[in-house]
Amino acid sequence: MKPPSLGDFTGPKRGSGLVPGDMYHLGGDEVNTACYESTPDVAAWLKAQDPPLDGNGGYEYFVKKAHTIARSKGRDTVGWEEIWNHFGTDLPLSTIIHQVSSTAASTFSTAAYPAFPTAARACSTAADNLSQWLPGSTIGINATR
Repeated sequence: MKPPSLGDFTGPKRGSGLVPGDMYHLGGDEVNTACYESTPDVAAWLKAQDPPLDGNGGYEYFVKKAHTIARSKGRDTVGWEEIWNHFGTDLPLSTIIHQVSSTAASTFSTAAYPAFPTAARACSTAADNLSQWLPGSTIGINATR
């Protein structure tokens, strides 16, 4: 059995492939770009680029390339707030920001980027208000605080 290809993963159009949803979450958080420069094969690739790239340049290349591939397959791209912190308005306007902090939300929403909060934030908010939905419940404590 042959391993799946990128085409198998993405499928030829929205709603197809191994991941058939319309959104691809491309991550982008907690990247230690120093590892790019300390891994021999990756460091050689960075140096071979024109112009040569450092670890941050490699990160930028990856994020932009991943977004380009996902968009070419008709997918909406989602990335953690860290990509916003790194790229700002250099990101394609169609990028959906997966919001982590409340402080950055005003900057990407002012720039007209779509966003949604982390599930943990949404769940903790729901848990805070659960006692309103279930009278007599004491399950309203936010464990994330």
